[in-house]
Amino acid sequence: MQTLRRAFIALISGIALTLSACGPGEPSSTADTAPVITTQPVTADDLVTFTASLNGTSATGQVKVAAPVIKSIITKSGIYGLQNSTGTVVIGSPAPTGGLTVTLSSNSSYITVPASVNIAAGAIKADFPITTGDPPISTLVTISGTLNGVKITHQTGVLPNTITSLSFSPSSVQGSSTKVVAGTVFLKAPVISDVVVTLHSANAHATVPDTVTIPAGSRYANFVVGHTAVTTSTTVIIKASRLGASLSAGLTLTP
Repeated sequence: MQTLRRAFIALISGIALTLSACGPGEPSSTADTAPVITTQPVTADDLVTFTASLNGTSATGQVKVAAPVIKSIITKSGIYGLQNSTGTVVIGSPAPTGGLTVTLSSNSSYITVPASVNIAAGAIKADFPITTGDPPISTLVTISGTLNGVKITHQTGVLPNTITSLSFSPSSVQGSSTKVVAGTVFLKAPVISDVVVTLHSANAHATVPDTVTIPAGSRYANFVVGHTAVTTSTTVIIKASRLGASLSAGLTLTP
């Protein structure tokens, strides 16, 4: 329920009669004060007519009670690929009894949103889920929301969830030793589904599997680096690749 603050003036026999609304905490209507005018939320614009009478003479005034419309859509400014996120749709006034349904859409497969979201009665906003795809480059996506014939759009970026680090523990090892070398590859953000990373070693003295899988819910995976004897200290370059982007790191083998 809302309180109107607009004034309605009707000329009655040359007397200006004002009908206006009192805000919260202000005195109610009396003979010397303006009456409180309240509205209920509506699902469509409604034109309401007021009639004021004095000494047998009447005058009318009108006010438009506007149906709620979308004010904004809010998301993170950038979301990495293969992630779940949340958006919020905000309307300009409380939803009426029974709530309101806002229609949603996305112009790209890199962002998936539900077909609609319900705003509960009396509420002015509601959250909705966002799921991102796996773009190879940063991609700007438009999310649209429609309510009562009014449509607004909002843009957010979907960022490639590429490799952010590649490391070895230990970073230096005797080539002929049996010591286990663990490699670790990290993505920029946790993923909602398994992701395969391609591995490559530039020297046969250090071997890696062709691929390693980062499991859903994580942003990293470990793998074992095999190594053999060398006659001189050698730094082997190992490369991890995903979405056309690569990151390299060196493992030092000593005699």
